[in-house]
Amino acid sequence: EGAKQRAGGAEGAKQRAGGAEGAKQRAGGAEGAKQRAGGAEGAKQRAGGAEGAKQRAGGAEGAKQRAGGAEGAKQRAGGAEGAKQRAGGAEGAKQRAGGAEGAKQRAGGAEGAKQRAGGAEGAKQRAGGAEGAKQRAGGAEGAKQRAGGAEGAKQRAGGAEGAKQRAGGAEGAKQRAGGAEGAKQRAGGAEGAKQRAGGAEGAKQ
Repeated sequence: EGAKQRAGGAEGAKQRAGGAEGAKQRAGGAEGAKQRAGGAEGAKQRAGGAEGAKQRAGGAEGAKQRAGGAEGAKQRAGGAEGAKQRAGGAEGAKQRAGGAEGAKQRAGGAEGAKQRAGGAEGAKQRAGGAEGAKQRAGGAEGAKQRAGGAEGAKQRAGGAEGAKQRAGGAEGAKQRAGGAEGAKQRAGGAEGAKQRAGGAEGAKQ
């Protein structure tokens, strides 16, 4: 019986050692759960990295939009120039009415001295030729605007951005209306040639 008791004592020692091992296994289970939670967090971090890349790409697009805003401001300034040109058309009509006055001036003597002072006005008309050259340079700007149409196609692929681009379409229509204004300006060039021919007539007078 004593021998059996001692064998039971060794078995009890083995059981206690097994208990310590079981405690270690349970601690390992808690660590494994913590590792799996860390894996989910890592996946969330990687998704955040992709979002960050998208945000940076959006920043570059925002910079391009702001540059477009500066271009729009330049276009609006061009509209004011167009209004000044149209006012110049009314001045041209006044100049043609002045032609009839010129016929009356040729009948005069001291009035002819006033006509020579009109030579300075002719110099102002020639300076208007330089303004016409500036208008033709504006044609190259129009070509740049049409190239911007391809950019508009890319913008239409957007959502709220696309809506803003469609509002820009109205601006494009204004640009095309400006083309008709350009044709009127070129017709004004022919009028300028007639004015210069009138200058030669004035010199003869």
